Amino acid sequence: MTLKRVLCSLVSCVFAVFLAGCGGGDGTPGQQGGQAAPGQPPEKTILTIDAGSLAPVEFKLPPLDEQRVEIGQPKGWYPRSRSNEYVVCFEISRKARYPLLTVTAEDCDTTFNISDIPGAEAFAKQTSDAFAAQGVTLEKKVTPLKLGNNWGIVYMKRAKAGNNIVDLMYFQTVVDGRKYTYEMKMLTGQFDKCKEALFAVAGTSKFLHPTPAPAPEDTPDAPAEDGADAPAEDAAETPPATS
Repeated sequence: MTLKRVLCSLVSCVFAVFLAGCGGGDGTPGQQGGQAAPGQPPEKTILTIDAGSLAPVEFKLPPLDEQRVEIGQPKGWYPRSRSNEYVVCFEISRKARYPLLTVTAEDCDTTFNISDIPGAEAFAKQTSDAFAAQGVTLEKKVTPLKLGNNWGIVYMKRAKAGNNIVDLMYFQTVVDGRKYTYEMKMLTGQFDKCKEALFAVAGTSKFLHPTPAPAPEDTPDAPAEDGADAPAEDAAETPPATS
């Protein structure tokens, strides 16, 4: 079996757990978590896809989103022209409308840190509650996931686009107060090759954590030259003494 087939098999195995709707606590491959001490409840686990299991990407683009992130290009895909509507957008064909992989970013007020299991689970709950409040129907529920070095959530929706019914698969994460959404829009039958491209791009994205420029300091007033600001009476000549 070739290396490519092995990697694809690992990704498919982990994603099958997501499709089955299993959160997992049984220690099966593709989950991250520790062994609980005797007599203690089992530690929480999370679906995990290791970076080495992801399809290769090519980093041909400069840092994006104002130098915040480097995003790799999946092999065989092409970047669309730049637009204010997205950070980057990839298409697999210049002629076909789908599949389409789009990355967007927006400021958000999420206060928790999505860099561990509790953070990813809190993000999943927040997103699920928002969908429920809006009456949004999901094809696959919001599931926390560690994808390469990036923590986040994955879920699927279905929508009508023109005369087509398209599947929308998402990976979302929050880094430094910015929510990044990786959206794969695909037709029925395109799922297998599309999920690998989505996971590869999202899982290999490199967040640069730019340091904000320091605020300019107030410049103290320059000292006045000798005699420049002296009172008028001090500056006047003293009349000569009389005998």
